[in-house]
Amino acid sequence: MTETVTGGGPVRIDDREGIALLREALERAEYTSEAMEEHLGLQGPFSRDPADRPVYIRRLPEGKPFSALVKLFLLGMAVTEEEATAAFEPLPFDRAVSLGLLEQSELGVEARVSIIPWSDFFIVSDPVEQEFGPTRADHVLNLIPPSVVLVKVTVRRPIEAALDLGAGGGVQSLFAAKHARRVVAADVNPRALRYCEFNAILNRLDDVIEAREGSLFEPVEGERFDLLVSNPPYVISPETQYAFRDSGLAGDMLCEQLVRRAPEFLNEGGFAHILISWGHGAEEAWDVPVRRWLEGSGCDALLLHLMSQDALAYASQWNRTLRWEPTAFSNALDRWTQYLEEHRIERVGWGALTLRRRSGGENWVATGNLPAEGTDMASDHVLRIFEAHDRIAAAGDDPGFLLDERLRLADEHEIEQRVRFSEGATVQHVLLRLDGGFRFSVGLDGRTT
Repeated sequence: MTETVTGGGPVRIDDREGIALLREALERAEYTSEAMEEHLGLQGPFSRDPADRPVYIRRLPEGKPFSALVKLFLLGMAVTEEEATAAFEPLPFDRAVSLGLLEQSELGVEARVSIIPWSDFFIVSDPVEQEFGPTRADHVLNLIPPSVVLVKVTVRRPIEAALDLGAGGGVQSLFAAKHARRVVAADVNPRALRYCEFNAILNRLDDVIEAREGSLFEPVEGERFDLLVSNPPYVISPETQYAFRDSGLAGDMLCEQLVRRAPEFLNEGGFAHILISWGHGAEEAWDVPVRRWLEGSGCDALLLHLMSQDALAYASQWNRTLRWEPTAFSNALDRWTQYLEEHRIERVGWGALTLRRRSGGENWVATGNLPAEGTDMASDHVLRIFEAHDRIAAAGDDPGFLLDERLRLADEHEIEQRVRFSEGATVQHVLLRLDGGFRFSVGLDGRTT
């Protein structure tokens, strides 16, 4: 069970010199994502499965500060005070404790936070729960797959102002601060904002990022931005257990409110990128409900669909931390499926919505599927998609508007060909694939090759 706890986070933000020394220690230990890939033999994302921990431990180089930091902040293990002191050089051990990073226990020295290196950033949050769910209602997540998706689909260009709505520990704010003159990070959870401020200082972006507490758009009423990013508590849930997951609003109402209100906070030409989930009928096209939300928005929209799940699969996914308690798991499945049935939700869709405010003319909505194999940084790809649909919309009813155009493939395309040899060579399959962005692919035939 969770406990409803409010108040500031465990990290201190008043010792700016100590935070600077922490960064120096992390850099000195070469605590980077590249080092983790090399030393831990990662072939993909770092695994949270406890069964993988013994493998990781055996791969760590002995006696290195890097290894002590991995044990503390990724594997949730205790180390000796001697190991911790060496790993945090030049940050004194007692100062690391005072900052809220470490604590003494019967097992030795343990971490009070998680620190994940990703891209150019160090991201600090509450410790990652390995097998069971968080124990606090106001738990602050670190880098998770949906956060990575949002980072990758966001348009990156020099802008004046950005809004990170439901900022959590500030992952999206950090990336936005690289190309925005100012970033407002808004969240209803004060512990999340404490981490966000700590991360801004740690990553030397506190002169750009401003944290504001409040629900939904409340902290920024009357303001407009060139970019809005949001990874909200979009789970359609009967619970009010976690601030990062449960909105407390009925059904998919939170996401509908975000989609309907986001345009009023965008400057002309500004982009909004929102992760959303929504309910739809089993026989209904998955995009129909979101199209309704977009009516009269004054925005062009690109909706990329990752998946839709039936009620039971959805309930099972979001309650998998209870799988070790069969009775609690079964009760949760009943409670969640009944809730979805009461709201006439037969399937739950999940995806990424991009809006661009454009006044004048008829706005368009385009849809597609997010590839299951993953996405690269897709800013340029998103801009190309918007440019292409602008051209299509401008052509109106002229079906031959492309006949006089010379088209070329964007960079990073590749062709994959399968040939069968039997009394000669026969081309059986040709695939055109984009090695970048959304990694879309399409089959080619004789007329297109």
